[in-house]
Amino acid sequence: MCSSLIACLAGICLVSSQAGGFEPRLSDTEGAIRTWHKEDGLLADSVTAILQTRDGFLWVGTSGGLARFDGVKFITNAATWVTALTEDIGGRLWIGTQG
Repeated sequence: MCSSLIACLAGICLVSSQAGGFEPRLSDTEGAIRTWHKEDGLLADSVTAILQTRDGFLWVGTSGGLARFDGVKFITNAATWVTALTEDIGGRLWIGTQG
């Protein structure tokens, strides 16, 4: 089972690379991953929902509450377990919570 899974993944990678699916010339900043933790301003390390609204803010729901990220710092709002985030057509943020 494991060897057939590895062979399947290798085949997918081969077909994808031949079809131009991989971009080998990424710059140093493309594809970079940045992580934030409770020490950085989040209410908890367990992220349960994330949404970027049309005004550019990043909203992060965690098991400890809701935070808005402006690109520099987090501003915390609700102190309840956030399960879902969405923005309606009028630009209003809707927050699903547990409990």
